[in-house]
Amino acid sequence: MKITIGVYAHVDAGKTTFSEALLYECKTITAVGRVDKQNTLLDYHDIERNKGITVFSDTSHFSYQQQAYQLLDTPGHTDLIAEMEQTLPVVDIAILVINGNDGVQSHTLTLYRMLKRRNIPTYIFINKLDSQTSDLQNCLNGINDYLTTDTYYLENLTDLTSPQYLDWLVNYDESILEAVLEESVTAELALAATQRVIQTGNAHLIMGGSALKQTGITDFMALIYQTFKPNTAAVNANFGAYVYKIIYNEKNERITLLKLMTGQLEPRTSLNIAENIEKINELRVYSGANYQQINHASAGDIIGVTGLKTSTIGMGLGQYQSDFALTKKPMLRATITSDTPFDNNFYQVIQRIQEQMPLIQLHFPKDTSMIYIDFVGKIQLEVFEDLLRQTSDYNVNFSEYTVLYKETITDEVLGYGHYEPLGHYADIRLRLSPSDQPGLTFSSEVPLETLSKQAQNIIEDSLYARPQLGVLTGSPLTKVHITLLDGKLSLIHTSKGDERAATWRAIRQGLEQAKSQVLEPWYTFEIIVPTDYIGRILSDIPKLHGRFNPPIINGDVCTITGEGPVSDFAQYPEALASLSKGKGSIQFDFYDYLPCYDEAAVIEKIGYEKDRDLDYTSSSILFKKGAGYEVKWDEVLAMHQK
Repeated sequence: MKITIGVYAHVDAGKTTFSEALLYECKTITAVGRVDKQNTLLDYHDIERNKGITVFSDTSHFSYQQQAYQLLDTPGHTDLIAEMEQTLPVVDIAILVINGNDGVQSHTLTLYRMLKRRNIPTYIFINKLDSQTSDLQNCLNGINDYLTTDTYYLENLTDLTSPQYLDWLVNYDESILEAVLEESVTAELALAATQRVIQTGNAHLIMGGSALKQTGITDFMALIYQTFKPNTAAVNANFGAYVYKIIYNEKNERITLLKLMTGQLEPRTSLNIAENIEKINELRVYSGANYQQINHASAGDIIGVTGLKTSTIGMGLGQYQSDFALTKKPMLRATITSDTPFDNNFYQVIQRIQEQMPLIQLHFPKDTSMIYIDFVGKIQLEVFEDLLRQTSDYNVNFSEYTVLYKETITDEVLGYGHYEPLGHYADIRLRLSPSDQPGLTFSSEVPLETLSKQAQNIIEDSLYARPQLGVLTGSPLTKVHITLLDGKLSLIHTSKGDERAATWRAIRQGLEQAKSQVLEPWYTFEIIVPTDYIGRILSDIPKLHGRFNPPIINGDVCTITGEGPVSDFAQYPEALASLSKGKGSIQFDFYDYLPCYDEAAVIEKIGYEKDRDLDYTSSSILFKKGAGYEVKWDEVLAMHQK
């Protein structure tokens, strides 16, 4: 069975150079490519070579001591975390590369935690130890302080049988502990114990060297070969696979990259995807940009297949049930505009790009000549722009980006919606209340004898059939509970569309009366720094409109946790790296949507005109003299108050 190795690192740790060195050492390539010379096997895309960083995860293959391996080189920039994260379910072991000059950095900690969460056996390679500014001990201290104390640094492979190593190993394996106590340890027993410890992910082995100078690579690969033994794949079981990537080549051919988790696969196989039958045409084994067509694949193989039209990243195929979910979510938004109208070809191009970048979300406001793009970070947006330029002749403009705002209400109101053009009828009354739950929630106080379950389900579904927008900035509603109080329908004239129209008008009519509030996304953060920098950081946090908990000090290292608005903290990692001389790390996770501290400025900047948004009208349509006519929201309110 093939073993899949994922290589992960903070940007500029030398990860791609390490991958090249490993492939050269194992005789897959005849010369070591260099990122600065734009000739690496795995960073072959024009975008990667122009930026000098890995943007897309790519695969190569090699053999060592007759064991077949598949190598995945992944992006190291935090903005491209989705491209990295979607590879995690396919790797058997991970190599975490650390920059010997800078030590453990903020994204190193993020990567380690993701690997630990999935319990992936992980080896650590400290790179760039040939540099005059490298500091091995600083790196080891950083691993101990920021990542884990469950590690052992090996100067060479003979350390695996040293007394010091055995003293460490007994902390993780009872069998070797008994052998040590009985003075019956052999090299074979020590190796078997090491394999068990690595397989469980309870501890990690570290080695160092220089990928650029090709030092330490041979021993490190030998270490992996000796200490990791894969589980036997279920080749004879039913087919199951995990989709980790979608690409379109220069011919606009759609390719689904996947790993077979169980069973076998051949061309012309039909699969049931989302209740549709789709047929696989070709099986391909990729190495960088090149591929070979094959006629058979087995459990453990990473391949590309053509023919699938609706496969998506993170999907399980066949009997494989995927539990993959991206941990990040877009919190930034920009607007795409063009001097010429967008046509179907353009929409097709950007939707293809979106398929390849799952953390990109596109929104198409009706009757406008613009597109909203939601994304994670600046580099991700730049990659989208580059892909768009390469695949489309359109001259488009991207606005400055802002955070993704939302709206809520702070008081309880009643909303009325009546929809009665000729031949249609629906009358809905709702109560809108503030809630602590994200998004919109629904309940009904209408007896089923009064309004059928089917009709009530249609009303509930109407809440989620499209985004419900607020009246201050046109941002999506959140933290609002909607209660159905009454509904009147016609057996003859009411359709599903009538119920939706009346429900949407009732929501909007209620918002016209309510006290609305703009919310902005907040991070929860964890900052780990040497204690020398506590004072400066604690003074920075309030300036960024954040808040923090009492710092926790452990020796010379301090951990500070808290929360703060994305708009202010998004650029703080750069400031932290500068002030701490690269010794501090910061981790972000989404916390919540909280009131916007500069609401008036945000409302003015967005400039939303609710009365001109005809798709979100608050008026009702009443019937008189054989025709429907519009009644404004305040007149509707006055009618119900009489």
